[in-house]
Amino acid sequence: RQLDSELVKLRTYVGSNTTASRDDIRAVVSKSRGGIVFEIGTAIGKRDLPDALSLLEHFLDLDESPVSIIRAGIIPTVRRILVMSDLLGRHRFDTRNYNNFQADLGRLPESAIAHLPRNKAGDTSAYPLCLSCESARNYTADELVDAMDACLEADRCLVNTGLDAPLVLSQLLVRIMRKPQGPAKAMR
Repeated sequence: RQLDSELVKLRTYVGSNTTASRDDIRAVVSKSRGGIVFEIGTAIGKRDLPDALSLLEHFLDLDESPVSIIRAGIIPTVRRILVMSDLLGRHRFDTRNYNNFQADLGRLPESAIAHLPRNKAGDTSAYPLCLSCESARNYTADELVDAMDACLEADRCLVNTGLDAPLVLSQLLVRIMRKPQGPAKAMR
């Protein structure tokens, strides 16, 4: 029912003979609370800071708890990308399709996957890791370790201080996704 309603709104907005763009969809279609958290993770994975900041602002406008945002959307994403970066650095995976990835993951010794996230049945959660493969290529290992440190600092600030939560989260996203700086150029 909600999907039908959203499609009607979109059709009214763009007209019947026009293809809707991503911007049209974002302008008109309501965002569900759960979906936004994952969208922030997608933006982090793509290293798309403007999108992540926009999503953060929207999420905060929905009065979502800043602690929930960092603990449900940001920290798990950074952790998954870091884990995948490590795995890709030590093992070969066919990342072109999920079934091959899952089979490659299943061939690893238990010692190589003991730290990986598990589902309720106790099996390795391969799907979110597979989705993180491309994201892992957007960051260096050092950047991801720094991002985890930044997540810890931001989480502590949100829980233990009276600092402005939107500012703390915005600064966190900037720190995670900022582009690496080249070597400093000597001034002449």
